[in-house]
Amino acid sequence: MSDSQNQPTHSDAEQSVASVGENAPAAVPPPPPPNGSSGEPTDGWFKGSSSVLNAATAFMSLAGKEWFNSLISQPTDPPFNHAAKFEGQFDRVMRLVVVVIVLTAIVVGGAGMIADKTAALKVVSWAMWVLIIAFLAAIVYGIFAFLCGVRVYDQEMRKKLTVAQILYSILYIFVPWVPIIAFLWTVAPSGGPTRLLVLLLLFYLCLGYMTLNFAKAISRISGCPRYRIWISVLVPINLILAYWLTH
Repeated sequence: MSDSQNQPTHSDAEQSVASVGENAPAAVPPPPPPNGSSGEPTDGWFKGSSSVLNAATAFMSLAGKEWFNSLISQPTDPPFNHAAKFEGQFDRVMRLVVVVIVLTAIVVGGAGMIADKTAALKVVSWAMWVLIIAFLAAIVYGIFAFLCGVRVYDQEMRKKLTVAQILYSILYIFVPWVPIIAFLWTVAPSGGPTRLLVLLLLFYLCLGYMTLNFAKAISRISGCPRYRIWISVLVPINLILAYWLTH
């Protein structure tokens, strides 16, 4: 028999390879990740935590710039100067209102509203209510100021206070104290008579400080004699306190 007959042909080699491939054991799948983990990378969790931390840092920076500054250093010049028109102050005062609303929600135990899908709509709604209440208060005080003779003293003529001048004074002076008042109101019922007395004293101190700053703001805007300003401020406040205490 010749050597060419003893050598395997090309077709025989292909059949041998195919048979080996069919008889080879199947690939073993990798073991599942331990502790029921899905095996996905944790980059998403870190990114979410980083975004939350950045948002919290930005909010604290905004609160320190707008709220805390308005709380301890009012009235400032500008915007409180003689015959102030408060031009370009709407955006700033709205940031202050939004920060106050969020801080008040946190103080009274509503921090969960921040994660709510409708949180933005609620903040806008509450901000509108703050503006409406402040606008009504500005109209009421404007009546008392006019009756008490509070005018903006100019060299040529005396003009009455505008609603915008009173409105911005209320928003800048009284609104930053809303979280503090809300805190005192929240913790007052949980204590005994001594704590209630202390918190009531703090409430009146805060009210006195706000009243003093508001009178200063109206005095800077108008240049009016201070006794007229104090009469116009104290009369409505005493009427409100009298109504509150008797009811």
